[in-house]
Amino acid sequence: MIYSPIFCTNAQTTITSFTQNGKTAADCIINSGEYTGASISGDIIIADGLDIPDYAFAGNTKITSVKAAGNIGTIGEEAFYKSSAIFTFNDVRFIGAYAFREGSGDITFNNVRFISAYAFREGSGDITFNNVTLIGADAFRESSGDITFNNVALITEEAFREGSGDITFNNVTLIRLGAFLKNSGAITFNNVGTIDEGAFIVSEGAITFNNVGTIDEGAFMESSGAITFNDVETIKKRAFAGSSGAITFNNVGTIEVDAFLESSGAITFNDVGTIEEGAFFVSKVDITFNDVGTIGKYAFWESSGAITLNNVGTIGKYAFKESSGDITFNNVGTIEKGAFDESQSQIYVSHQMTDAKIEEFYNPVGCYQGKVKRLPEPEQGLRYINTGASPRANRKEVGKLSRGLIRVLKKMQKVVK
Repeated sequence: MIYSPIFCTNAQTTITSFTQNGKTAADCIINSGEYTGASISGDIIIADGLDIPDYAFAGNTKITSVKAAGNIGTIGEEAFYKSSAIFTFNDVRFIGAYAFREGSGDITFNNVRFISAYAFREGSGDITFNNVTLIGADAFRESSGDITFNNVALITEEAFREGSGDITFNNVTLIRLGAFLKNSGAITFNNVGTIDEGAFIVSEGAITFNNVGTIDEGAFMESSGAITFNDVETIKKRAFAGSSGAITFNNVGTIEVDAFLESSGAITFNDVGTIEEGAFFVSKVDITFNDVGTIGKYAFWESSGAITLNNVGTIGKYAFKESSGDITFNNVGTIEKGAFDESQSQIYVSHQMTDAKIEEFYNPVGCYQGKVKRLPEPEQGLRYINTGASPRANRKEVGKLSRGLIRVLKKMQKVVK
């Protein structure tokens, strides 16, 4: 079986072919002399269209760099096992199992069709991928290097399991079940279509998402890392059930039933369209909401965490039924009947809330009498800079403070004299 040639630039010699004439596919001929992949050193260039055989350079730590002159068909199993070389590849059709296992060199790929199982397992080098069709199961398991992906179609089961390196993804279509199971690295995603069931189950790392379509059922179940989401369309049922990490959401369309069932981490939401029925059922988490359209029926049923809501359109029937944690409201539109049915929560409202609006917390069957208290009016005697005041008003206030301070300093000078 004859393969395309490899050119060795360090020695200005040419590997004319790989051969299987009674040897392995990794044996080669250089100017009529026989060599093995393990004997080659320095910088090498791989010719256009070559398929790199299984184990071709496995265990070779003497190669310093590998560059493809053109496109590569297949990189075989364990082809660069334990290699520390720096790699630059253009189009690669298939990366075989364990191809770069325990590798430590930095790698750049442009256009990869398929990354096979365990291809980069336990790797520690920094890697950049541009355009990947499919990342196979366990492909980066236990890897620790920093990785950047630009344009990924599919991340399959347990692809980054137990990894610890920092990863950046730009444009991902689908993340499948368990893809980041027990992963502890810091991860950033920009533009994700769908995060599938259990994709980040038991994940531990800090994660940032920018622009997500759907977070599917159980996607972050029992995760413990700190997570930030910017722009999410839908959070599905039980998506964060049992999660314990601190989570921040900016701009969320819909939060479905049981989405945060028994979650315990602190959560902040900025701009939420709809919180559906039972979304935070039995939740123990402390939550802050800024700007919520609708809180559905039973949304916080039996919740016990401290909740702060700033600007709420509608609080649905039984929304806080049997809740027990402290709740603070600033600006509430409509409170439907029974929204706080049997609630034992201590409820704090703005000092400007009217008596009629406070009555809506009690009627017809609401929270226990005396459980709604107005927050104290802000101190008026203490001068301070008001961020909502006009610049002219604040300049006057600063002037008063400055003149008062000058008078005090002058008196102190007289005492010293």
